[in-house]
Amino acid sequence: MQSLLLLLAPALYAASIYMVLGRIIELIDGEKQSLIRKRWLTKLFVMGDVLSFTVQMAGKLRTSILYSHSMSKQCVPCTDR
Repeated sequence: MQSLLLLLAPALYAASIYMVLGRIIELIDGEKQSLIRKRWLTKLFVMGDVLSFTVQMAGKLRTSILYSHSMSKQCVPCTDR
């Protein structure tokens, strides 16, 4: 659970930043000066967040698989001589 919260926190923080950016663009009527149109702003950042979350989860999964594989090599069954 703690790992999940650590992975979600930056995405939620970034979401609040781009939502504020969208509101600022709307407030000052700055869509003409913006590099990204307001209607694409949310979609682009959400796709980036999903991609980032997926990559982080894949890394976590790979790490846990490699760790469990290395631990299984260290466990040697006891045999009676």
